[in-house]
Amino acid sequence: MLGGLAIVYCMVAEAGTSREVGWVAYRTGDYAMAYDIWLGAAQAGDRDARILVAALLAEGRGVTINRLAADQWLARARDLSATRKTMLMTRLAAEKGISDAQFDLGNMYLRGIGVERNESKAFEQFRESALQDHREAQFNLGILLASGRGIEKDLAKARTWYQRAAVQELPQAQYNLAIMLLKGEGGHKDNGKALTWIRAAAMDNYPPAQNQLGALYESGNIVERNAGKAVRWYQRAAVAGDANARLNLNRLLGGVQP
Repeated sequence: MLGGLAIVYCMVAEAGTSREVGWVAYRTGDYAMAYDIWLGAAQAGDRDARILVAALLAEGRGVTINRLAADQWLARARDLSATRKTMLMTRLAAEKGISDAQFDLGNMYLRGIGVERNESKAFEQFRESALQDHREAQFNLGILLASGRGIEKDLAKARTWYQRAAVQELPQAQYNLAIMLLKGEGGHKDNGKALTWIRAAAMDNYPPAQNQLGALYESGNIVERNAGKAVRWYQRAAVAGDANARLNLNRLLGGVQP
């Protein structure tokens, strides 16, 4: 697998500050320093630096020879190359107006996958996708607008996008919309509509909504107090892994039997 690595030094473009400094060390015979510099760049995600680290490990220059580690760095370089290829293909599809690709590209920008993280560009891609009624993109727009990430904070617009995704039966959006309605964020307070959306999300097995519904039944806030129903909704959320529901259930079961 590593047979061609000896010529990799003259094949890899000497680009990037860290790699350039590493080349200076390599040409002066300070292979250990070159290895340390390139290793740092490789760990930061530089594909070419990963290849250079693999070469030094394979030949034992500046570091103890370790062909297994060399193979692993080569594999990581290939993985990064595949990610960039996926990024390019996704971008081309997004430019053609394909909503799923626009959504995927937005997530890549949001998380820094195959591209430098950029929340403003993520917002732009989500918006293009959301305008084509992509419900997950609409939800993500709501998240960014509500938090002010990549765009100026605007609770009213966040609520509007949550509403559009909620109508398309996305439980996360239904829950977030319900919380805004309960608090009167981004618009008027409406307990009735909030309860409707919380119930819809809970029935769709969204644990935070189930926990919230349990809390409403426990407190008697906007619904008639019912400890039994509170326990049952806490149980459903707890079984699904909701940590808050487990805490609420343990506390409530101390004095109430389902």
